[in-house]
Amino acid sequence: MQSHPSNRRAARGAHTLALSLILALALTPLIETADAAQTPTPTLATVQHKLASTSVPWVPNAGQWDARAAFRAQSFAGSVWVTTDGKLVHQFNGARSNVAADATARANVGADLAALSGRREARPSPRLPKSVRGDVSSVRGEPVDPRSPGWVLTERFVGGAIKQAPRGSDPHIGRVSFMTSGTLAQAGNLHSYGQVELGEVFPGVSVALKATNANVEKLFTVAPGRDPSVIRMAVDGAKRLSIGSDGSLVAKTGNGDIAFTAPIAFQEIDGARKDIPVAYHLVGPDATTAHYAFTLGDYDRTRPLTIDPLLASTYLGGGGNEQAYDLAIHPSSGEIYVVGSTISTDLPGTAGGAQPANGTGRDAFVTRFNAALTTRLQSTYLGGSGTDSARALAIHPNSGQVYVVGNTFSADLPGTVGGAQPTIGGTSADAFVTRFNATLTIRLQSTYLGGTGFEEAQSIAIHPVLGEVYVAGATNSGNMPGMLGGAQATKGALYDAFVARFNSTLTSLIQSTHLGGNGDDFANALAIHPASGQVYIAGSTESSDLPGTAGGAQTTKNVGSDAFVARFNSTLTSRLQSSYYGGGAGDAAASLVIHPISGDVYLGGGTESANLPGVAGGAQPATGGGSSDAFVTRFNAALNNYLQSTYLGGSNYDEVTSLAIRPSSGEVLAAGRTYSSDLPGIAGGAQGATSGWIVNSFVTRLNAALTFRLQSTYLGQSGDTYALALAVHPATGEVYAAGQTNASDLPGAANGAQASKNAGDDAFVSRLSVDLTSVNRVPNPVAFIHQSHVPSGSIRRSNEVRLEITPNPGNNQQAVYLSGAPGSEMCVTNTPRCCGELASSCPSGGFTTGWIPGTSPYNFLSGDYLAVRHTSASPSGTAETLAIVSGVAIPFRTSTGNANIACNLDMNGDDVISHTVEGLILVRAMLGLSGGAVVQETGISQVEWDTGLRPAINQHCGTNFKSP
Repeated sequence: MQSHPSNRRAARGAHTLALSLILALALTPLIETADAAQTPTPTLATVQHKLASTSVPWVPNAGQWDARAAFRAQSFAGSVWVTTDGKLVHQFNGARSNVAADATARANVGADLAALSGRREARPSPRLPKSVRGDVSSVRGEPVDPRSPGWVLTERFVGGAIKQAPRGSDPHIGRVSFMTSGTLAQAGNLHSYGQVELGEVFPGVSVALKATNANVEKLFTVAPGRDPSVIRMAVDGAKRLSIGSDGSLVAKTGNGDIAFTAPIAFQEIDGARKDIPVAYHLVGPDATTAHYAFTLGDYDRTRPLTIDPLLASTYLGGGGNEQAYDLAIHPSSGEIYVVGSTISTDLPGTAGGAQPANGTGRDAFVTRFNAALTTRLQSTYLGGSGTDSARALAIHPNSGQVYVVGNTFSADLPGTVGGAQPTIGGTSADAFVTRFNATLTIRLQSTYLGGTGFEEAQSIAIHPVLGEVYVAGATNSGNMPGMLGGAQATKGALYDAFVARFNSTLTSLIQSTHLGGNGDDFANALAIHPASGQVYIAGSTESSDLPGTAGGAQTTKNVGSDAFVARFNSTLTSRLQSSYYGGGAGDAAASLVIHPISGDVYLGGGTESANLPGVAGGAQPATGGGSSDAFVTRFNAALNNYLQSTYLGGSNYDEVTSLAIRPSSGEVLAAGRTYSSDLPGIAGGAQGATSGWIVNSFVTRLNAALTFRLQSTYLGQSGDTYALALAVHPATGEVYAAGQTNASDLPGAANGAQASKNAGDDAFVSRLSVDLTSVNRVPNPVAFIHQSHVPSGSIRRSNEVRLEITPNPGNNQQAVYLSGAPGSEMCVTNTPRCCGELASSCPSGGFTTGWIPGTSPYNFLSGDYLAVRHTSASPSGTAETLAIVSGVAIPFRTSTGNANIACNLDMNGDDVISHTVEGLILVRAMLGLSGGAVVQETGISQVEWDTGLRPAINQHCGTNFKSP
């Protein structure tokens, strides 16, 4: 047998300092016979190689397949299934021999795959190969179907266990739908994934799976101090196993030999990859019952190896300097976009972009990555003959188009013809706005924004309802366009903050307004309230008479510059409220976000003040002692009260540059830069220490109330690294940071889209786990059962859930805290059924905390049980408590009506809302019908409607359906 080597590149590991074993099972052409081997022409071989290396997505099971299937990947060679208990099932197509046999093979395999994929053809229901149904002996050494030349092999973990449901990571842009009996099944519009995570399978060993058309790679990641010899795999369906001369593992089957390519092992130490000798070896009494394992050469067992949730980083740069100022995540594709400036003429990935070549000198740039940061999908320059820099970007929620703002000295900025302002306003710099398609291959429109003075745009937002584009920044022009009719039509002092509003095509400037007093004022951030649609800006001011501060949370300015926040109506014709924020020294706001649930307004920035207002009770109520501290402050939406503030800092300089909110849990994330080597909350972080006297990035996780710092981490190694932007992935909850670095050993970059730094400073993007910790302590998926029709104002207790954290189960402390309904409490116990009303209900030797307030984090261990309780709504409605663990929110909801929709519309109790029953009754009731006309032809009696259903719906749903 001639083995067919697969693409054996080392796939991205899950961390930077770990021993990773990477295995690839060749899948095409997987099965060989003597008369099937052909020597392809070089051209064909080249094509086949490229096709074979193409990534194949993992598709989750949402009801279209047998319930024991979790994921499937479909390659040229057949299907690869991941079962819910972690088996890997390979269903291979057969070898081709002649036309007649090919036709039979296609028919038989097609019928089998039709059943597997959910098309009801020859078989009564979708199902997996027999080996998944528990009948391993029936396929061991036998074809799947006597009519088919295909074969099934099943790999399973010997001595290991799947402790969490397999989950997808690295979401792909493509989505998948399945058809059943000619109609769209419930499995429609499914995400697909580049990787399946199985978690910790053996003690200290986690497993992930990747697939291409040529291979399936099993990535075994061995934690520090753990023994890789515990890894043992069985292959069911093989007549025998042997090791080939090239180091491959050969499984002999009735249809030929199948080769698992030789393994690869490596460590990453100090940012450099070191290959480790590794080989298969067989364990067992004979080759027919053997399992395979691994033999390893020497590697560094004394060095502290950590499982690093710094999932990936990538450099972005050419032969000059680059800075990334902002990043955004596409709401549909999940792809990552960054913007900034570059002086490189060889910025990678610009071929095919909207502007593939540098204009002159410093240009703006936009770059697009996949969510894993392993592939740079497209870059483009943006610039003319002068200096150009992009400072912020936003993605239109409806069109998916990409909008970029910044400032330009170029009088020939490309694409301004037809724009709202097609020519530059003066001899100094103007702000600009540019719109691209989502792939960055077409520049759709640009426009200048400026008068005869100097303008710079620092932030951009798109109105979620109107779709209009808002831009904020600073100007010293007395004739900036669009000011007539604005909230403040004339300029204050030398520099004013400004906000401008464009239509979505950038062909019309609808309205602008100044905001400024007798000093210099700069707008650094902009956000639009998701509920009111009002426009908020924040920045720094030296004006003692900033307009609109009367009635604000802080009405007067303190010493030096202060931070400020201001609120306008959506048309920018009225300033609704302003507020200072500052203490006895200089303060400035760099970032502004609005909580999507509470509507509260958060500012982040830097302060030299030791007496910031509102810090009492905060996560860090006092400065760290350095020259400047970072801060985060929470205002109510009206800006007439600050609800909580907190410092974030060590004994040196610290500053917040960007904020983000995780919508599911409401947690606040802050990123910035620090000189402090003692930044609080770093212990347990993805990077727990900083190197010497350098600037390091940091990311910090806070609860929504800003009363607890849950985790911090440094980001950067031997060189200065500035985090300037932050975002949370809407699908995975993972955290992305971007900025500028001159470090050549950025953690996690070894497997990124650009693994090494070029000359000077490079831009960078990093991807961290949800919880920012050193072991990624995200719990297994659990759920509280919502409760319906509960008594008003009663104490309701949830079911118990078991919180398991991998890796290192049983020795993995993590914090849980609650937010939500008044009176929320939690119980943590290591013994099931111990969360009763009294701790004495526990069996002898059991442990329980009893019921404790849930607003303070409580540390539990993996394997502990959690229950929550709260007081139900009064007099009617819903109440919800969120148990938040590692950034993941677990909701418990009670309702005096239905727990999911606040009232129960299921009239006949069949758990279905049907248009022929519920629909008819409600429409007729809304039309004012009564008597038998309301329930006619629905199967519900008039008595049931009059005495039970109508009063309940009126009570719980806010309706007023009339009686007979």
